[in-house]
Amino acid sequence: MCGIYGFHGKPTKKTPFIVKTLGLLNQSRGSDSTGIAVIKNKHYEIIKNALKAEDFFKSHQVIETLCKYRKLQQTTILGHTRAATLGRIISENAHPFGQENFVFTHNGVINNFQELKYKYWKDTQDFEVDSQIIGYMLKNKPTIQEAFKQLSGWFTVPYVNVLESDNLKVAIHRGIFNCAMRDNQVYYSSELKHLEEALQNEKGFKFFEGREDIQYSFYPVGKGMAVSEEKIQAKPYIEVYTYKNGVYSNELNSSAYDDDFGGGYWEKKAYRESLEEWKNRDYNKEIETAKKEVKKEIDQNIIEAKSKQITLYDKDKTINPSVNDTLSKAFPKSEREILHKRLLKAKYNKNKKERRKIRREIKEFLNKDIAYKYN
Repeated sequence: MCGIYGFHGKPTKKTPFIVKTLGLLNQSRGSDSTGIAVIKNKHYEIIKNALKAEDFFKSHQVIETLCKYRKLQQTTILGHTRAATLGRIISENAHPFGQENFVFTHNGVINNFQELKYKYWKDTQDFEVDSQIIGYMLKNKPTIQEAFKQLSGWFTVPYVNVLESDNLKVAIHRGIFNCAMRDNQVYYSSELKHLEEALQNEKGFKFFEGREDIQYSFYPVGKGMAVSEEKIQAKPYIEVYTYKNGVYSNELNSSAYDDDFGGGYWEKKAYRESLEEWKNRDYNKEIETAKKEVKKEIDQNIIEAKSKQITLYDKDKTINPSVNDTLSKAFPKSEREILHKRLLKAKYNKNKKERRKIRREIKEFLNKDIAYKYN
């Protein structure tokens, strides 16, 4: 569960403070990171940090950025508060994201992130956050419909193509979106009560809630603001294979949806559009196919890794840097981290008996078969 908020249209002197208020109210939905993007005249500026909203909006840079655009005829502000589910809690993984011409935020979970990441590995291998795959689809698929058709899970995605910077688009699939419109101004937030509180001293706003499987477009017409709707279709289900204790499983997360349409943590879970479809589907064959593909890739990595002479330490008793390259191919990231911790522990442990034990465990670890972990 993350928080999204923002503004689109002709700003006033009150706009920066209303946006700040919306950001602070959305802290309850995500306190790991906060960020904003300001789009104007085919350019954008992003400020984000691994801070709570209350600390983020204390920054002079943030307030100055919001205020310096308030005299423009047209601007868009995309805001986000992150509740991390996948990816480290660092500034680089905070929202908004900018990928080529697209700037976007995301509230939700992309369940087939790993599948898409491996499918487009050459361009996506550095992605840590599931939301990043959305930008990749937006910029590489020929149509918006085709982009969202690749995604499975639930999402609300406010985004702007800076080549059409006067057009704010919001795609919704099993997500939540609330909006307040007045003349040539649009404010939005995850929750209606946020808008009501932030705009309590403003008059003339009309509130509405977004419908699912719709993409809304907000764009200026004359001195007002128009909104249009377009149907979108997401991938209807996702299956994730979990490897544990020598068994591949494919379990249904029956409690996937909470009050926020699925704000729970879905890693290693699977969701179907209907339980009957799930029960009737013969997925054993799919699991076997996935196991064969995975085993083939892992076997190749093991062969390459074992073809090298692995030495834990150089002559000066420092960790051999070549171990890094070998391990990168042979082991999943989580296991490499465990191994490196053991290496360091062995290096600095003053107890020789314990040090020898750790080094022996490491060598056994390097030679054993590797259990595949999907994530």
